[in-house]
Amino acid sequence: MPILSTTSPPMVAHLSRAMSMPSSDFLQYKMSTAKTFHIKSPSISTVWHRGAAALIQWECTSNISEVRLVLLRTTNANAYAIVADHVENNGFFVFSHVPTTLPSGDDYFLRILSMDGHHGADTSCFSIRS
Repeated sequence: MPILSTTSPPMVAHLSRAMSMPSSDFLQYKMSTAKTFHIKSPSISTVWHRGAAALIQWECTSNISEVRLVLLRTTNANAYAIVADHVENNGFFVFSHVPTTLPSGDDYFLRILSMDGHHGADTSCFSIRS
C-alpha cells in the first residue's frame, strides 16, 4: 500500500475489490445528523504503529451489508488510502499491516462508509508513529 495517495493523479490502494464509487465522493462526504455507524476504535487516544496490526471497531445502526474503510489526514484534504473495500459490516476489522511508508502524525482519521457512499462516520483524529 502506498503512502497516502492524492487525487492528482488518482492513485489509491486497492486491497480487495475495485472501487465502486468515485474517489471524490468519499473525499467530499459530509457528516449527516443521523449517525449510521458509531466508531469505537480508533479513538482520539489511539496510536497506530507503522508495520504493526491495527484494530478497527464500530457499531452499525442500520442494515448495511458492506463498508469501505478509508484513512485520511486533516492537513491534506486530498490525501487518502483505502484501507479495505467491501468489508463485512460486522463491526470488526484488523488492518494487518499499517504501512511503514506513512509519515508520523497526529492528524489521521478513519472514515467508514457504506459502499454506495450515502452513509458514514468519521473518527476523531488519532496518531500514527514508528
